[in-house]
Amino acid sequence: MSAGHWETATSPVRQLYEIVLNMEHLNSYHDRELAAIKFIRFGSLQAALATLANLEYEHERGERTQLKQVLEIRQALEGETYDEFRAKPRRDGSPQWRQTRCGRNIAELARESTNRRHHVNYKLLYSAWSEQTHGSPGALLPRIVDSIYPERIDPPPQRN
Repeated sequence: MSAGHWETATSPVRQLYEIVLNMEHLNSYHDRELAAIKFIRFGSLQAALATLANLEYEHERGERTQLKQVLEIRQALEGETYDEFRAKPRRDGSPQWRQTRCGRNIAELARESTNRRHHVNYKLLYSAWSEQTHGSPGALLPRIVDSIYPERIDPPPQRN
């Protein structure tokens, strides 16, 4: 970290934090087996949507596409399996899906957590590191300024 490369750790730390909060939330259900099934079903929905997006992209590029697989995925998405994750359709009528399996975002899961550290960690590990994780201008600005004005960089401390 003293070499200034801590930014590469922000994404995996945030992912681990999300996993911890999601597992804690799953553990809070009275019927954990039912909660785990819902978790798996939402993961299945995400996988189906990702596969469909890849197949549609290949088709748009003129690549040979597995039409049977596209039709199977669309049929599954139109069925009842994923109804609980269906959101209000877009204005054009196309389907829209909930962003989370439980209807709560990470901030809400952290607030609802019985572990008080999760409230603080949300601010320290999750929210504060959004700039680095998403590569926003705020994450890049210090390095840009340092490269334009190298004289502004503090020299390393002298060792005796």
